[in-house]
Amino acid sequence: MLVLICRNYRGDVDMSEVEHFMPILMEKEEEGMLSPILAHGGVRFMWIKHNNLYLVATSKKNACVSLVFSFLYKVVQVFSEYFKELEEESIRDNFVIIYELLDELMDFGYPQTTDSKILQEYITQEGHKLETGAPRPPATVTNAVFLEVSANGNVLRSEIVGSIKMRVFLSGMPELRLGLNDKVLFDNTGRGKSKSCVRLSQFELMSYRLNTHVKPLIWIESGGKEYLMRAHFGLPSVEAEDKEGKPPISVKFEIPYFTTSGIQVRYLKIIEKSGYQALPWVRYITQNGDYQLRTQ
Repeated sequence: MLVLICRNYRGDVDMSEVEHFMPILMEKEEEGMLSPILAHGGVRFMWIKHNNLYLVATSKKNACVSLVFSFLYKVVQVFSEYFKELEEESIRDNFVIIYELLDELMDFGYPQTTDSKILQEYITQEGHKLETGAPRPPATVTNAVFLEVSANGNVLRSEIVGSIKMRVFLSGMPELRLGLNDKVLFDNTGRGKSKSCVRLSQFELMSYRLNTHVKPLIWIESGGKEYLMRAHFGLPSVEAEDKEGKPPISVKFEIPYFTTSGIQVRYLKIIEKSGYQALPWVRYITQNGDYQLRTQ
């Protein structure tokens, strides 16, 4: 099963749990015991099907099932009004606006605004269908990079999804002041959300999305040498009946001390009445989003 888009609101269910949904569904369907609620371990899957898509909600709590299904059908209604047709292609080309809608539709596992007319007042980006492209699922300072590449190897669309996460080991009630670079540019081009007040030792201070051209993370310094590396993969000479079954190669990577968005922390000041000394520490990490290589 290919997960096109996913949103974890509470963090109590591991993201990998969704991989168990389709095998369980197929098993129950073969046994003639298919139901709208499936279970694996302590996780319950509540699902509906629309066209060729499965919309699945997961929970470890004793959730109100009728409310969950009502919310899933509301999601279908809202997406259909935004994109005209809710199908795999429309989700591939509108994942940015879908993330924005998901953030407004639900907050920490509780349904919020599900009226499409109200949502269209402040989420005004027009949705459009994807004609060609490759599928992709869906972030210290953390960035996730999404790249969409056509059949000839050209990047069709790229997106930066990032967040600023803070871990606090401070006593008392100190005041923290955080300064970022290029605030005006970020306000004009990014879609950022920040939390004004929290009382946790670890929390997500801000999340953002940028439509910024990402330059290749490869460069050659002047006066240096260029090396070419080739790799050969040996495969057994066995032909399968299904010659079309060539799954894409997934690539995972992590780049420390680098942000593709260019956002930098200019200062992090700690102000406390007692005047104790504290050492702020900032770490930058860039992680891959969905990066796939398709074979001919």
